[in-house]
Amino acid sequence: MTILHDVRFAIRSLRRTPLFTAAAVVSLTLGIATCTIVFSLVNLPMLRPPPFEGPDRLAVLNIIQETPAEGEQRLRWSWRPFQLLQGGVGSFQSIASTSNNVLTITGVDDPQPLPGELVSSEYLNVMRAPLVLGRGFDAGVDAPGAASAVVIPGHEVWQRRFGGSRDVLGRVIHLNRVAVTVLGVAGSGFGGVSGLAHAWIPATLAPGVSYADYLTTNQNVIMVVGRLKPGVSAEAARAEQAVVGERIHAVEPGEADTPADRFSATVSTLNEARVDVVTRRALLLVESGFIAAVSGLLGLVTAAWGIGILRSPPTLSRGRNFYGAVGELATPAMDWRLLAFMAAVCACTVLLFGRVQ
Repeated sequence: MTILHDVRFAIRSLRRTPLFTAAAVVSLTLGIATCTIVFSLVNLPMLRPPPFEGPDRLAVLNIIQETPAEGEQRLRWSWRPFQLLQGGVGSFQSIASTSNNVLTITGVDDPQPLPGELVSSEYLNVMRAPLVLGRGFDAGVDAPGAASAVVIPGHEVWQRRFGGSRDVLGRVIHLNRVAVTVLGVAGSGFGGVSGLAHAWIPATLAPGVSYADYLTTNQNVIMVVGRLKPGVSAEAARAEQAVVGERIHAVEPGEADTPADRFSATVSTLNEARVDVVTRRALLLVESGFIAAVSGLLGLVTAAWGIGILRSPPTLSRGRNFYGAVGELATPAMDWRLLAFMAAVCACTVLLFGRVQ
């Protein structure tokens, strides 16, 4: 009864001050909504663990290029350096390559776009991808010209395009007019390291289904992921790759490299790599911008209210007989200059705090 009595008393008190109550509710609502939205921006890419088995052991390998003009840059790989890399990864159980591509699937109902990943043989093992049917790729699919025209569709594609039939194994479909045989079916919820893939095909099929020079170009279009050995830290793997990357580049230099460029390689945990510096900074700026916008709106309302209070009475600002009456010209008021000042303050707040974070 005491709690009920206190609640009733609180309600009666709030009714006596409706403006204060409304202002408090609006402020709290905006504050809670702001915090919730900002947390949602940060939660997915920065706080929530990746949806893979043993995500703390997954890592991304990058080439490091340092030039006098642009400083240090992180690059992806091309196929031939990736093959050389496989001989210098003592810190990893295995590594694999992957690159995104949107294919067109035919031979099953109407042609439809199919987001997929071009991958090397160890990719599904590295990612610990679950399979509900069939098997994964064998090492032979990495050999150019091998009889490796196979595909592993995702669970959703299996259900939607093949009706969930277990007879799908061995069925021939066409991806970008190339005939491939269904080798297995990935488990529900697996979308690859990109999170967007619905099918996986060997990278050696890329010249036929995607980019003709995929296996020979020195363009850095391939992402390399690996699974660290038990007990091996990311720091140890970085030290290893700093040496390995330099050796690989000596064997496979790029066409546009200059003598002043320096090359090595590095390792980032998947959690670090999935949000690059540019994206991370953009998220922090979005957070700051949203907070500044809400704060600016509330500040504008508060300022308008405060200016009304600060207006001096006419009898204090005007001289006798209104001679030299300049009080009205000096009375605080809302105009475009004040709004521009507030906008500038909000913008500076966004840039300052967004950059600091």
